[in-house]
Amino acid sequence: MRYILYARKSSESEERQVQSIDDQLRVVRDFAKRSGLDVVAELTEAHSAKAPGTRPVFAELLARIERGEAEGIVCWSINRLARNPVDSGQLSWLLQRGVLKSIRTIDREYLPEDNVLLMAVESGVANQYILDLRKAVIRGMEGKAARGWIPNRPPQGYGVNPLTKEIDPIEPQFQLLRQAWDLLLTGAYTVPQIRSKLQSWGYTYGKLGAPAKPLFAESHLYRIFDNRFYCGSFTFRGQTYQGRHRVMVSPEEFDRAQGILHKDNRIQPQRHEFPFTGLIRCGRCGCLVTAERKIKHYKTTARTAAYEYYHCTHRKGDCKEVSVTGPYIDSTIACELESVLIDPEFGQWLLKALERFWDEQPPVDPKLIKQHQEHVRATEQKLERLIQLRLAGELDAQEFSRIKTQTQGELADGRRQLESLSKRASTGRQALINAVRFGLDAPRHFAENDTHLKRYVATMFGIRYVLTLGKLEITPHPLLTQLAALEPPKSPRNMVGAGALRPDAPIEWSWRELNPRPKTNEPNHLQA
Repeated sequence: MRYILYARKSSESEERQVQSIDDQLRVVRDFAKRSGLDVVAELTEAHSAKAPGTRPVFAELLARIERGEAEGIVCWSINRLARNPVDSGQLSWLLQRGVLKSIRTIDREYLPEDNVLLMAVESGVANQYILDLRKAVIRGMEGKAARGWIPNRPPQGYGVNPLTKEIDPIEPQFQLLRQAWDLLLTGAYTVPQIRSKLQSWGYTYGKLGAPAKPLFAESHLYRIFDNRFYCGSFTFRGQTYQGRHRVMVSPEEFDRAQGILHKDNRIQPQRHEFPFTGLIRCGRCGCLVTAERKIKHYKTTARTAAYEYYHCTHRKGDCKEVSVTGPYIDSTIACELESVLIDPEFGQWLLKALERFWDEQPPVDPKLIKQHQEHVRATEQKLERLIQLRLAGELDAQEFSRIKTQTQGELADGRRQLESLSKRASTGRQALINAVRFGLDAPRHFAENDTHLKRYVATMFGIRYVLTLGKLEITPHPLLTQLAALEPPKSPRNMVGAGALRPDAPIEWSWRELNPRPKTNEPNHLQA
């Protein structure tokens, strides 16, 4: 009797069960040699057998048996051949018809004249193992998700720590993607442009310890910006969980990004890029202001010139607001930027003064932090006990889901409060430092001939742009104007008029003590 040797491992991954097929071949070859079996072919594959019709080599095995190339199968165990009722039924039918005359395993032989119940029971045991394993795996994954760790592969910028099995950021991908979010939040860059930036930064991705892969497709970047995992939550089997991983963006930043990506009235340039489209509102009807470029040819001088015009989109009907030129918008913003310009010498001193101020501030009350930490720890233990009760079968799915949702809400609130306490000082500190640096560099950056840079500066500078009767009205960010107002006037006369020398103006007094003004011919009004 001719036999075909069949070996299979359960996973296609080279990282799991890598020696499975080699071990099977070695054992089955020795068994066939000892038993004097005539093996005419060896077939191997790496596929799961839990679903029918997914194993091409197994289908080839059955086809060769049907064609009469062999009358028997030799394998390590019956569960290597079938783990589902469809494949098991095909083997039983071949045996009952006598087309397959023998199935030899290490511990027994299946023949056509045997009671079909025995093979059905053993195949059912293998199938039940798959069902039980699936339930156990799903329950374990649900427990992991309830503890705040995504049970699936984490998205770009994160990886599974092989030691702790927790989700950790991968550098430098994490920081580069954070910069990509920053570009998106400015509203000055489209997703294709952000992808080009990532490519210029040399962005690559891959699992922890694995070789780096080249930059992903543009559609993948859209999915990244739509993934709530980056702001701290994830969905598993239809339920939303609060993650314990380090967030890349805050929930507020994520919502702003969604508004930028998906709002219907965002003006997208078609043929040309304009720096201020989508930032300005029409003062008459409230619609956005768009831009267009017109080419004019002068016959008398044979000269061709291009002009940019900003005008209302007329989304709400005919609007009488007049259009203005691009250079007018540019010069108006540049002029307004001068109002928040900070003297370089004063700006550097102010940065150092802010650093000293924050260093001297008392830290957050440690008792308050400890109280929040204990609350978070107690809630985590409560959630862990709840998971154990579910795993032990003492809670049904509906009751578990209800209590788990409530406990997760408490845990998320506690973690947010704890994180807010730790970040409260650093967030305000960084905002002030960024505002000072903006006042130092923004006018210079705006003067550069870079469309994206101009839009970024305009977005950060103004909170409201309105075009009314051909004039652009700008409302600067209040923090920028307040910082610019701290700079002392340039002359003693102006200082007296501004009240900068009063005892309740400590910043001005400190600045004058460290940077005394040179003597001038102006009369000393302080002595008068």
